[in-house]
Amino acid sequence: PASDTWPEPNERGQLSRRLIITAVFIVALALVTVVGASGQRAAHTDNAQQQAIADGFDSKDGKLPDPYAEGKPVATVAPGDFDADPAWCTPDRAMLLLGEPDAATGHRSLSIRYSNFSDASCVVDGYPDIAFADQNGNELALDLARGGSFMTTDPGPKRFELAAGATAIAFLGWDANSTGGALVATSMFAAPFPGEPRGSWPVKTDIVENSVVTVTAWSFETVDTSGPG
Repeated sequence: PASDTWPEPNERGQLSRRLIITAVFIVALALVTVVGASGQRAAHTDNAQQQAIADGFDSKDGKLPDPYAEGKPVATVAPGDFDADPAWCTPDRAMLLLGEPDAATGHRSLSIRYSNFSDASCVVDGYPDIAFADQNGNELALDLARGGSFMTTDPGPKRFELAAGATAIAFLGWDANSTGGALVATSMFAAPFPGEPRGSWPVKTDIVENSVVTVTAWSFETVDTSGPG
């Protein structure tokens, strides 16, 4: 008989009420978990932003950091399959150094140097690899182009020998940008050529997301020894 396998009406009502109570409890528990996680996230974000302000970050410098911002970190090795010539100035012979920024009305430039610290000459050729990270530590989306700008001139890729103690130089160029509320380049990453590990430095720039940044080829850095007058 059906009564042997299915609860009586009163029992079915009690079972339904128990199921409803259980479902409501589960939903309430899930909401508490979500609200708690959201509160922890908000607190973490607020702490990170307050620390950034304490460290000198200002709203005019860009959007306040968000530890939960979507993005990917900058790769630690310059992309590209490249086998360096044994004669080249590899990082065991030369060191990347961040140069000085320069500015004109509405335009910017920044140099990067590659100094041969070994006791023998080595070869430099091509363009440096460049990338930037934003205030959240994510790779900043940019239009990086090889060439010159208003403030820089690209000599074009040319193979040359860098004597012991000498330095090669390349330049970045871009137009000035408004940084308020923007994702801004706060770290610069560079490698002497593709396939090499990238070094990094903190920088303060007005390079914002989707900016056009030009990079010149390496050239020999000449030093003006003529003196004043």
